[in-house]
Amino acid sequence: MSLPIEKIRPFTRDYFLFIPFLACFILFLNVAKLISYGLDLTDEGFYLNWISAPWIYETSVTQFGFIYHPLWRLADGDLVLFRTMGLALTFILFFCSIHASLTVQASPLSFFAPEKFYLLGFALFSLLTFGYWMPTPNYNTLNLQSLLIVISGFFWAQSATSRTRKLGWAMIGLGGFLCFMAKPPSAALLGLVLGLALCFSRRLKWADAPFSALTAVLFLAAFVWMVDGSVAKFFYRLYEDYRDSKLLAGDRLDFLIRLYPFKMNLREGLCWCLVFAVTLGSSFCISHREVGLRRLGALIVAAIFLLSVYCILRREALGLSQTPFVCLIATAPTVAILAWRSLLCRDGRAVGPVEASSSFFNAAFILAMVPVYIFGTNTHKWGAIGSAMPLFTLATIAMYPRFETAEILRKHLRGLASLSLLVATVCLNVGLKTPYRQTGPVYEFRAELRPRSDSKPVLVRAELARYVSQVREQAESSGFLEGTSLIDLTGRAPGLVYLLGGRAIGAPWMYGGYPGSVATAVQVLKRLPCAQVSAAWILTEPLGPRAIDGAALAPFGLSLVEDYLEVATLPALEAKGAAAISTRYLLKPKNSLKSLSECVP
Repeated sequence: MSLPIEKIRPFTRDYFLFIPFLACFILFLNVAKLISYGLDLTDEGFYLNWISAPWIYETSVTQFGFIYHPLWRLADGDLVLFRTMGLALTFILFFCSIHASLTVQASPLSFFAPEKFYLLGFALFSLLTFGYWMPTPNYNTLNLQSLLIVISGFFWAQSATSRTRKLGWAMIGLGGFLCFMAKPPSAALLGLVLGLALCFSRRLKWADAPFSALTAVLFLAAFVWMVDGSVAKFFYRLYEDYRDSKLLAGDRLDFLIRLYPFKMNLREGLCWCLVFAVTLGSSFCISHREVGLRRLGALIVAAIFLLSVYCILRREALGLSQTPFVCLIATAPTVAILAWRSLLCRDGRAVGPVEASSSFFNAAFILAMVPVYIFGTNTHKWGAIGSAMPLFTLATIAMYPRFETAEILRKHLRGLASLSLLVATVCLNVGLKTPYRQTGPVYEFRAELRPRSDSKPVLVRAELARYVSQVREQAESSGFLEGTSLIDLTGRAPGLVYLLGGRAIGAPWMYGGYPGSVATAVQVLKRLPCAQVSAAWILTEPLGPRAIDGAALAPFGLSLVEDYLEVATLPALEAKGAAAISTRYLLKPKNSLKSLSECVP
């Protein structure tokens, strides 16, 4: 079936349309190739233990394991495919959020609208979630995906059509439910933001809000029925995990709101100012009536595109190194567009106050999602903002006013689409160069490691692949079978438990290095039957920085010296920083029946 010539003419007339599309294609090929590179034995090990078998844990404040488990089953336990599906889902949700923003705020887009090519360029910012290169979906991934659903619903809820508004509020309810599943503190703050938005918005209607609450309640009820069977058991799950967290931190939960001093070195500051200036300059030039300025804007866009392609092919990060603030350069386009919208004119005419207040309100709502995303994160808050960079891009697009024609919209999107490519490429390459808790650039990993015997291999550094191979050989020769219960007292090796094929009982990760690590381990194990505790193997790292003392087994009448046999000595692994591993030991219970008789639940 041939397309009407008037529908395809804009594609042949405006060569700028192909820049974001081509850039998206190149960058996604690069990421798709690298999605199988790297594996962190700490955080990613925790994610894999939790997602692969979420039903074996009685307590959990985050439920991302249950939410992602169907996706895991769909991938048949293949880590590479699971990562790819998670990337695709984030990209699609981000694309839908941008589409909703432009449809409601800027100008309606038809099915054949050439502006959708620009949306592909903007959607590249979804890759900024990989700023630390942890491609395995986790609770932060689910949190971001839930907020993208909320943002899409927020724009559809402003529609003039009653059915569309109700659909928008239903999407807000679904997003709120998923946010609660990811991080309850974030869901609480999200509820506050939505309440304030209802109070101050001119387009959101109180009469439609119950659809949001009803949707969230229905999804939550279905989840409780399928997972716990009763509301009491579900709240027991949440409360007990809250008690564990409080005990682990020594009765201090101030990390929920803890901030660190903001610092930015000279190179990062100059990079931020450069992106700000280029965004402001290109937006002004490309949208100007003067032909000479428009040509200058075209040259700027072409230069940005060529620089981005160079960074992709050479894997350059423009001299930047991994810091908690490196991804903050992606806030520069948002600030630049804010300045442009506030101080300049749109197509030679001032933006009306009502129109400006609407676009700024939408942008403010999206920016409010940033603290929602990072709230409750027990890490450096400024560093966590780096993973929320897609939200800044959405806020930038939301600041565009309603345009009279699609041609004006295209003029305003050209420069920003190209800037999104450059910033996303630079920040992604920083993560590839210094992956989280791994040694060496990701793209230099060459050794194959199969997470499980029936899954596709991931590529890791050769030392790690040899280490895991030795560990597996010693474990198998000592009688360790897949599915064997394993108590990890290293405090930081949940990934090794997963790679051995064992089951991390009690908790997917027993955290070491905290004031209450031993007490928390005792409390977690007390919830298990004595038969399971006494029959479990032990993994220890006595000289490790996060080792949990064997005294955690004393309340059960168990002693590492008397009741366990050392069957494997796992070699040390030299690396930089937290990735270094000291000698570990795999212990097997000498007499499970004797241990069972002495176990005190």
